[in-house]
Amino acid sequence: MNIRRASDRSHAATVPVREAFSGSTFDTAQIPVTLKLADPDGNSPMVKVCVRRAGDGTDLACPYQGSNATLTLDVSGIPDGRMQLHAIATDGTLKTDAVSASFTLARAAPAFLGAAAGLTAGQPGPLTASVAGSPTSVTARVLDASGKAVATLDLRDDATSGDARAHDGVWTAQATLPAGTYSVSFSAKDAAGRAATYAKSVVVRAAPQQNGGGSGGGTTPTPSTPTPTAPPPTAPSKKKGFLPGPELPFVLVGLAALALALRKRR
Repeated sequence: MNIRRASDRSHAATVPVREAFSGSTFDTAQIPVTLKLADPDGNSPMVKVCVRRAGDGTDLACPYQGSNATLTLDVSGIPDGRMQLHAIATDGTLKTDAVSASFTLARAAPAFLGAAAGLTAGQPGPLTASVAGSPTSVTARVLDASGKAVATLDLRDDATSGDARAHDGVWTAQATLPAGTYSVSFSAKDAAGRAATYAKSVVVRAAPQQNGGGSGGGTTPTPSTPTPTAPPPTAPSKKKGFLPGPELPFVLVGLAALALALRKRR
């Protein structure tokens, strides 16, 4: 790798820096590094070497600063995981060049710290495993209640396939399973061939029932029963020969006159 960065375009290369171990895995606290420095201007370059976390580029340590092209980095205070070596060379005229190389620290064998699942029947959901060390692969084999293998999953730690954050030690896969209880067997391996296993029982919840009309299987509404109403009041019936009260005085007067006329005839 040869990255050239010059503030003055009249200089084709100010301080090219070369590295020779990109992609390597180290299981010790002392890492040998050889940098090939060249300065066409004849100005002696100074080199600063830092170790960065691969996921977010945070500098974890800058264990070397000097003019040597061959050096040994002490990484005893840096945790295992995917890293980047970042070297910056600066010459006497303050022109700089930089280069980065990816590598892995794997001094400890993989070890599972736990696992979790948030699964609902028929819906994709996350199956995660927290793994210490520097595994290069993590898989999960899913068995149903009868012991039959129903799925084999490759978990990722690179912010894909539902993984929330790259290189944080939490490996994730998306799974879609029917409701029930499953046994999940996890396996992790690192670049040195060291392996770890872990088993966990996982419950997949049934999907919630949804109520509604149409053909979606909703409940049928019960017809309402009408509230009985009282019949209207019935008018009292009039008996034959019965005369209402207001007419009675006139009848009596007529009867009296008739009686008086009959008396006079006699």
